[in-house]
Amino acid sequence: MRAYKVFLIFKVGGDDNQCALFIETDQDGSKGTILEVAGGTQRGGMYMRRRSEIALDATWDDDGKDHIGWVLEAKLALVWGVVCRVLPPGHWGARCRTARGWTEQATRALQTRGVMSFERGMEPTVHQDTDTDTDTDTDTDTDTDGEFGEVSDGEVSDGIILYIG
Repeated sequence: MRAYKVFLIFKVGGDDNQCALFIETDQDGSKGTILEVAGGTQRGGMYMRRRSEIALDATWDDDGKDHIGWVLEAKLALVWGVVCRVLPPGHWGARCRTARGWTEQATRALQTRGVMSFERGMEPTVHQDTDTDTDTDTDTDTDTDGEFGEVSDGEVSDGIILYIG
């Protein structure tokens, strides 16, 4: 079983609100998955976007990555399903007003659902296999108030989700 590092990343030259989550999936750290919201809070609000197996381009501050947690390989497919339940800014019912607020809520949702851990603890070193079995039960519901909804463990392709309403 492998574990992947999760980073908070920021746009170059932007303020602290221009940020996203980056899950480092390549052994040398060059590629991963970016989870972000984009667009404006006017005109229909922001939208969520996931881009997988890409390198951080020049618009992201690669040196300013902030390591914030770990995702086990067995739970990687659950990440998108969890963050999709956090409404982006500018939509009715959204609890955040900025990309930074959305990123913080998405991080909290991943941790609450047991998909991301803030500490490595007994987890394997990033990108190394372990000899011990790890509980891969993804149906554990630690979200007692239903804030983040149900999570599917199916494969989800890259994409953009637009909210209308």
